[in-house]
Amino acid sequence: MSFKSPLTLQELVENSLLRKKTVAISNLDNIPSFFFPSLFRNACRKEKISIVKAMVQVWPFSCLPLGAMIKRNDSYRRILEIILFGLDSVLCQKVPHRRCRLQVLDLRIMPLRMWDEWSVFKAPDWSKNQAAVGHSETEVKPHVKVAIDLVLKNRPLKSLESFVVEWVAQREGLCLCCKKLEIWSLATYYHKNVLKIMDLNSIQHLDLYNMNDLTCLLNISPYLGHMRYLQSLLLSNLSRWACHTPVEKQQVVTQFTSQFVKLKHLKSLILENVFFLEDHLDQLFWCLKTPLETLSVTDCSQTQTRPTWLNSHAQAS
Repeated sequence: MSFKSPLTLQELVENSLLRKKTVAISNLDNIPSFFFPSLFRNACRKEKISIVKAMVQVWPFSCLPLGAMIKRNDSYRRILEIILFGLDSVLCQKVPHRRCRLQVLDLRIMPLRMWDEWSVFKAPDWSKNQAAVGHSETEVKPHVKVAIDLVLKNRPLKSLESFVVEWVAQREGLCLCCKKLEIWSLATYYHKNVLKIMDLNSIQHLDLYNMNDLTCLLNISPYLGHMRYLQSLLLSNLSRWACHTPVEKQQVVTQFTSQFVKLKHLKSLILENVFFLEDHLDQLFWCLKTPLETLSVTDCSQTQTRPTWLNSHAQAS
């Protein structure tokens, strides 16, 4: 015969608090910090809306990794709305609650087991820049950063992502952070409202796909130059532009490659089928001011047998 393990003292306390929301909310100042993750998870699971909203306002850690806790379904959307509206109260306070330490609302998808590691409740290193910088180079010091990884294509964002972006855009004291960003074709123009509110300093990994028109590179170039902490860049399937003159091509290549001067933290560069750069790789690599740790060049139609740029990057893999 098997017996169910008795509840721990913490579980008994949590169950009692979840049954009595008034008692729970009035005692949030006194609940030990190490109770918060488990209590918060259970409050979300049981949809204790008032308790969840109140806990956000006194969250004692610098990061709330919500994306690791709940799968992206209808219940996630409901809990997310509750949390965001709870943050509204935090943003409206001239003097934040003495216990609230929230700096980053992390909506990136992570395994649920991450909530068992205390490190996940610390603000990520990449989010600790003192100021957020957008395309306009205007620096702001947001109260809370909302972190999410995005894939921008020539179509609207998914419902949940669109909701988050719109919510951030409508409020002061917030900025949208994106450690990993993927952009396809003309999506830069299609989603310029997203890029306008995004903290470009937060982007560390950028993937560009199918930039098969001159306009694509012209649109992305200004943003690229403002991604000052970019570490990894992938360019894939950037075809030849047969309909443009050599002069036009040179102008676009120059505008694009000149942005690399500003990428002082770039460590990895992967070029796959980037035909528009054929015979212009020297120009790109002369703009790099720091050595690369990883370099991969595939099908870029370089006509030189021993390109000069390879001399300075011969140790790259």
